[in-house]
Amino acid sequence: MRTVVVSLKDRAMTTHTLHGPGELIAAIPALLGFVPHESVVAVGLGRRGHLTLALRLDRDDMLMPEVGLELARQAASSLAADGITQAVVVSFTHEAEPFGCVAADILAEALRPVVRAVDVWVCQGDRYFAGGCADAECCPPGGRVLPAVPHTVNALLESDRSWWRASAAGVHGPAACAPAPAPQVPSAERRRAARAGDRSWARRAADIDAWRTAALGHLMTSLRARATALDLGRAAVALRDVRVRDALILRWAGAGERAIADTLAGRSTREVDTVLTGALRDPDRDPPTAAAVRLLAWWCAQVAAHARRDDKAPAHALAAVVHWWAADAHAAEDAASRALACDPGYSLAHLMADVCASGVQPAWAHARD
Repeated sequence: MRTVVVSLKDRAMTTHTLHGPGELIAAIPALLGFVPHESVVAVGLGRRGHLTLALRLDRDDMLMPEVGLELARQAASSLAADGITQAVVVSFTHEAEPFGCVAADILAEALRPVVRAVDVWVCQGDRYFAGGCADAECCPPGGRVLPAVPHTVNALLESDRSWWRASAAGVHGPAACAPAPAPQVPSAERRRAARAGDRSWARRAADIDAWRTAALGHLMTSLRARATALDLGRAAVALRDVRVRDALILRWAGAGERAIADTLAGRSTREVDTVLTGALRDPDRDPPTAAAVRLLAWWCAQVAAHARRDDKAPAHALAAVVHWWAADAHAAEDAASRALACDPGYSLAHLMADVCASGVQPAWAHARD
């Protein structure tokens, strides 16, 4: 297999380099913001070897005849639109055979007509290998041990995960433009979204803690890429879980991993309270950029449009939070009203409606006055 060299640039244009597929695979969880499980991830590289885009798909979906090829084509279209010249496809699974992963191969085959070079790897826990590789130096029996990601690269990836200060540069779709009207989604696409959501919710009972962590990851993934109907269907049901919803708000607000983990576990801590109330109490907090507000509001609209009526309230309530952060009380109140129309008892929507009716603004809005 080819040696993969990936360069990442921070805002000061300092270059950080990952050498070889091992370092790239080890860095993928930081790129996504979570550890992928039973997933296929495609990383796109530009002409100079700079990482431009990372997409994650469920292995289960890729292995379904009616959806796998369509997902692969959509992913290929997304990567091609970004002008990538090389792609690295990685299957994160414990079910792969020594010859590789069928789901990863399906995605790779869709990429080859539009990408100059495609490498395929399988990651099983802390080891990785190329399916079918007969070179013992490249892929010894049992695979190679994943290397540690260089500290400087970890720091860069960690800083880039803050949606709070995101500029939405490189974000695709209406989020980079003016706010779009409520999308009209074909009924067939809504049905596909609902089925994907049902499959995701069914897995919740087996291990609720693991499901919550994965659900938050799915939410962040659907923000980072051109989300499919399946992504948005899973996002809608993920927001049924209040802990996952609140962890998403914390992620948007730039909270640390410990606060997010505490929220997913149902632990109320000082750090969690500080982040959640910062918008009310801390005038020195940076407000979200206009581009980030557009991105998040657009995403909320997409989730709501793909959700069943009973699942629309959380997305509308999150939109109310985002608009209130932007000191747009009218838009926030309108979003809260839409949430209450779908679920009259939804508490976050009631809270946002009361906040808007009382004329309360975020602390940074007062700092600007």
